[in-house]
Formats: sequence, C-alpha cells, structure tokens
Amino acid sequence: MGQAITALLEDASGRIHAGINYLGMSGYPPCYSTDRGFIWAQGPSTAYNSYHYLLLQAADGSLYCGTWGTGGLVLKSTDGGASWAATGTMFDAGHATTIIETPGGILYAGTYPKTNPVEPIGRVFKSSDGGANWEEIGYGYFNNTSGVRALCRTANGDLLAGTAPNGEVFVSSDGGLTWASTGTLPNANVVYALLEKSIGDTSFLYAATGPNGDVFRARILPPVGAQFPAERRPSCGVWPNPTTGQVRIIGPFLPDAEVAVYDVCGSLVQEARLCGPDNTLSLDRHLLSGSYHLRIRDKRRSITVPLLLLR
Repeated sequence: MGQAITALLEDASGRIHAGINYLGMSGYPPCYSTDRGFIWAQGPSTAYNSYHYLLLQAADGSLYCGTWGTGGLVLKSTDGGASWAATGTMFDAGHATTIIETPGGILYAGTYPKTNPVEPIGRVFKSSDGGANWEEIGYGYFNNTSGVRALCRTANGDLLAGTAPNGEVFVSSDGGLTWASTGTLPNANVVYALLEKSIGDTSFLYAATGPNGDVFRARILPPVGAQFPAERRPSCGVWPNPTTGQVRIIGPFLPDAEVAVYDVCGSLVQEARLCGPDNTLSLDRHLLSGSYHLRIRDKRRSITVPLLLLR
C-alpha cells in the first residue's frame, strides 16, 4: 500500500479508508476496505500526487483527501472511495494539509505554498459548494508563516489555525475574513493538530506540536453574551475578563453609554459607545496584550474597571 500510511478514516457505512505516501510516485488515490482491513482495494489512478495528508467525510457523505502537488490539491469521492476526482484549484498552494467542515457544509482548507511560490506564505481557503470552487480568505494575516497545518472550529464559532515554522496559533471570529495571532508556542515550530475538549463547564484547546512532541493546552473563553451561572456573573463591570478582544458590559447602564479605554500609563487608547442588546464592546485590533482600565459612563453613573487583554 505504499511506504507510509498517513491517514485513516472510518466512514458512516463502516468502510475504512487509508491515506498513503508512495514517496514521489503519483496518481494513486487512498485505499479502502469493506471487511475491517483484511482486504484492501484502490480506485483508478488520478493525475495528482499520492501523499495524502488527511481524510474527511462531510455531512453529505462525500469524502475529501488533502494531497501534495500543484493544482487539484483536494480530491473528492462521492462513491465511498471507489473513485476520486480533483476539486477546484487554489492559488499558489502546493499542499492541502488540513480540511474541516463547519455548519452549513462550508469547507475550510489550510495549505502550504508550492516549491517555488509567488509568495511563500500559508493560506486558508473556503468552499461553499463542495469544493468546486475555493476562495482564499484572510489574505495578509499569515505573512510570517510558510504553512497552515491545522484548522479547528470551536463550539463558540471561532476558527483556529495552527501554522509553521513559528509554532503559532491564529484565531478568527468572523469566518476567516480576519485573523489575530494568539502567540507562538514555546520551542515549537509546527502546530500539527488542534482539538477542543470540554472538562466540566470549561472548554480547552489542545495543540499538538513539533519538533519536541509537546502538547499545549489553553482555556477557551465563552462567547460574549453566553449564559453562565449567576454566582459567577459580575454585578457590574466587564465579562469575560481576561478577554481576547470582545467584552460584554455588565450593569444598569443607559443605552449609548460611553466607554473609554486607558493603558497602564493612563493614556487614552480607545473610545466607543455601547451597542447592541448585549452591550458589547470590541477592542481595537492594534491594542496589544496587557492590562487596561475601562471607564464606563452614562448620565447617571461612572465606573472604572480593570481589564486584562490576551491576544
């Protein structure tokens, strides 16, 4: 079956699929077994290279395979792996290393550039039509990376991307249009996988990395406006705190209350008015991680509360 088995998937019918690496040979699709792995079959060859990074079954039953090569980077099968065809192409991409499906059947793919790329940066692509067309999103936010190796969608709707060679994790709260770095992971150069796991009422993000085989864990903050136990709700102030960029103002403030954000030196760095039914405030993207103070004021009252920002 090749020099390496690089991916495994059991589909909804119980058929097992194996991604393979033929070390330079091209044209071989994934193998499949209908008898729990005793006998393996393989569909007709394709025109695309045979290093298979991953296998995914979408909600409609279609199978997707991320591959190495130039053009046709994601293969698709609609007959249980008996045959595979290339989906739409992706600009300047050479490796489709990760694919996820989000609600509504929207696909996201992370890529590495070609061997001789126009721009040697990792990219994220989106498809709303089963892979027939791929749209690049988040252009310019991954300029310091050579590849997007892992993607994950959390329960609160955020997209997360793990990259190389800096071992960096990015987050997007708008479907991938804009991304912000959450920082690099110590002594890591590649984020191979991202996984959300709930423990009790707390959600954590796990990151599998190289080259030292380290696994990192970070707490995922609930979305603004989420319900949480009354005993944990501040009677007046901001929540969540710490925050990654968006907070809810808690308290009996009038509509259009003014909010001023000050840094640790007392300098005014942002002014805004509360908006929406949840009194949400989005902190400016240029603000770096650190301690701030928010002054919240309406016609009746004025309070100042501390806030810790974690980018």
